[in-house]
Amino acid sequence: MLDPTNQESNASENGNSKYVDATDGRGVGTSRRLAIDEPSLEERRRDLDDLAVWMSGLEATDLPLDDPHSLCNGRAFAELLHEIDKSFFDERWLETMPEMRTTSHLAVKRSNIRKLWRKMSDYILNVMNRRICGARWEEIGDRVDGLDETDIPVAADLAMAVTFIALVGPNQEKYVHYSKIQTAKFAKEMTSVARLVGTVIEEMPDAIEPTFLQISELHDPQSDMRFSLPESSSINGNGLPERRITSSNSVQVLVEAQLEIDALRAEKDSLQKEVDRLTKALESPPLDTPISSDTTNINRLEKQNEELRVKRLEAEERVLELEAALEQFQSAVEELTLENDALTNTQKEFNLLKTHLDTAQSDVEEWRVKANQYQSDAELVKKREKEVKKLQGQVKSLTSRLEHHVKTATIDEDNKAGMIQLKIQIERLTANNAELIVALESKKRIVEQLEIQLVRHKEKVKELEDRKDDLIAERNELENKLLFSCHRPFSEKSELPLEIENKRLAERIQELEELEPLQGEIITIKSQNGVLEKENLAATKQKEELERQVAELNDKLAKNQQQLEKANVEIEKMRESKTKAETKLTDMKKLLELRTNERDNNEVLLAKSKRIIDELEEQVHPIGEDETTSVYVYNLQQKMEKLETELNSITQELEQENRLITSAAHQQVLDRSSDNVMNMRAHAGSDEPQTLLDSQKMPGALQWSFVGLGFFLLFAYILIAIYSSINPPGQVKSLTLEHYFKTATIDNKAGMIQLRTQIGTLTADNVELNVALESKKRIVEQLEIQLIQHKEKVKDLEDRKDELENRLLYKIYHRNNNFRLEWDYTVFGKYDEILQTTCPENVGFQEHLEKDIDRMLKDKDDYFR
Repeated sequence: MLDPTNQESNASENGNSKYVDATDGRGVGTSRRLAIDEPSLEERRRDLDDLAVWMSGLEATDLPLDDPHSLCNGRAFAELLHEIDKSFFDERWLETMPEMRTTSHLAVKRSNIRKLWRKMSDYILNVMNRRICGARWEEIGDRVDGLDETDIPVAADLAMAVTFIALVGPNQEKYVHYSKIQTAKFAKEMTSVARLVGTVIEEMPDAIEPTFLQISELHDPQSDMRFSLPESSSINGNGLPERRITSSNSVQVLVEAQLEIDALRAEKDSLQKEVDRLTKALESPPLDTPISSDTTNINRLEKQNEELRVKRLEAEERVLELEAALEQFQSAVEELTLENDALTNTQKEFNLLKTHLDTAQSDVEEWRVKANQYQSDAELVKKREKEVKKLQGQVKSLTSRLEHHVKTATIDEDNKAGMIQLKIQIERLTANNAELIVALESKKRIVEQLEIQLVRHKEKVKELEDRKDDLIAERNELENKLLFSCHRPFSEKSELPLEIENKRLAERIQELEELEPLQGEIITIKSQNGVLEKENLAATKQKEELERQVAELNDKLAKNQQQLEKANVEIEKMRESKTKAETKLTDMKKLLELRTNERDNNEVLLAKSKRIIDELEEQVHPIGEDETTSVYVYNLQQKMEKLETELNSITQELEQENRLITSAAHQQVLDRSSDNVMNMRAHAGSDEPQTLLDSQKMPGALQWSFVGLGFFLLFAYILIAIYSSINPPGQVKSLTLEHYFKTATIDNKAGMIQLRTQIGTLTADNVELNVALESKKRIVEQLEIQLIQHKEKVKDLEDRKDELENRLLYKIYHRNNNFRLEWDYTVFGKYDEILQTTCPENVGFQEHLEKDIDRMLKDKDDYFR
């Protein structure tokens, strides 16, 4: 692989280079482009692919590197330059390069490439200290035109420049090592990359080219490796003899350089020995010598040492120069031999290309003739394609209409939306009916015109027949005259009038013969008129059927509207009853709140009674065990038993009243709603109504009242028992409390009875409303089913109308072309299959289409059946 770090290598070092150095006879090197090596668009494409392989290994961008149109946006190159030198091509500059998704905006692409090239040229001039030469780098941004002929060369040039910056710039060690790794994987691509970088090095040389003398003055080892070739290494690409002369000269130079290197090495060894000897003498000086002589000797030896050091450095530099020149000459000799072989091969290839070009020109002429034929065939195919596209458009419109009808039929909407759709469909049907009426009127006008023409032709025929009769009569008279003249004597005959009359009769006969085709045309027109009249009758019948169906649909729609209005009225009534029930429920809630307030007041009174009992217990002194007798205890036990019996009786009475209330309310509800429920069942269905206990949930509604009442009675009983056992003298107060509790329980019972009756009435109303709602739901479902049926009928009518329209259009089209073919959906489907199976791009599209149409026309009787 070519070392891209050798910046002064000539284009002649690589046999694949586009430029060849030549001498003009005076030893001055000139660079010119060979006409044979002019790169083609395909070669530039291959160069771009090879450079893309090298750039993709850097993994600096996610954008495609093998697409020239996207590369001409400049963003991918900007990301690669940012990866190569992040200090110069920083993030701020990278953000100014937009990432374009489209590749058609030429103004933006050109401005991006100009911006990219300005930054790259600043880097090459200021950082790399190189000059930019060559026509390819001038106005590189203005050459982009969105075509392969312009974008591929621009993308390849920019990729070459980016690769050159990476391999020759300040960070070249990293990328040279990367190139060596890539060479093991992609040897062919890396040789092409090295060749392209070499051309860029030629077109972008150093600002000050170093010579042998300048290199000898520098001590940098890298600058020792970069020097220019002498003028004797210039190569002339005009022929093989001059190349042989330059190769022999280079061999002589190599021999002389080798001899000079050997002499310098020997001189270097002798000088090294002398330096060693002098250093040893300096390290061990004689002690008896005076100090003055020592200083003079030291100064003299130091001068000699400096001179020897300078000579040694010069010798080393000369040796390095000659070794580098030797290596370069060896590589130049190898490159010359390779170029010589390449030129012989290119000459052979050039001759082969000439022969191929001649054959290609003859083939091009033949292909031109074929292209003209194909162009004429293509025009015919285009005409057929236009017809096919028209038919495809009709098919698409029909399929879209079918899909639209299917969608409208399957959509589940509410009643009002369905009514609106029905109205819209009826309007469409009326509009289509109006269109059919207009079409029928136009057909009637055509028929009237044909009838007028037929009357005119009949009049002409009558005139011609009259004229024919007159001419026949004249012919008979003339024949009689001829016969009469034949019997007359010769002197009385006149030949000229007879000849004139014969000519006139011949002309009349010709006129009559010309009028005979008109009679055939009149017969055809009469037959066409009869067919059109039949079609007109069929169309009028279909129109009447459609009008009758539309009227039926309008009647059904009116009935549905009436049913919907009735349903809406009933729904409003149900809503009103619902509002009434809600108001009753609010009233009941208020009553419940009042009852709860009363219960709270009772609890407050109980608390007060507890306080009174406590105060009485504090006021009354306890009685000793000696004062209590068995009679007093017996009386207390009897009182307790009486209270318990009274409490049990009261609870039993309360339970019986609850049972009576529930049974009476249930019976009342059943008596009230039995007639209505039966009527609704007969009207809406035979489903069983919901029971009263399930609907009102009476146990849950009365549970709280029973619990509160039981808790209240139990608490009263406990208080009475405690008070009677602790404070027997206060029997009067205990009786008043018992009376108070009894009255409170009676009031609670009355309130509970009222509540239960009101709840029963509400639940009955609720049941009635639920039954009515279910009946109305069933009515609405039946109406929806009827609407769906009407929609399906409307859809069938529209399909029938579309079928009739297609038949009329097809008949009119083929009637105008004197082509009789009845229309049927089977024929239409067959033609659609032909359109789908055939492709306009095929060569035999026209023949295949004509064959299929002929086959379809032959089998039309089968299609009609």
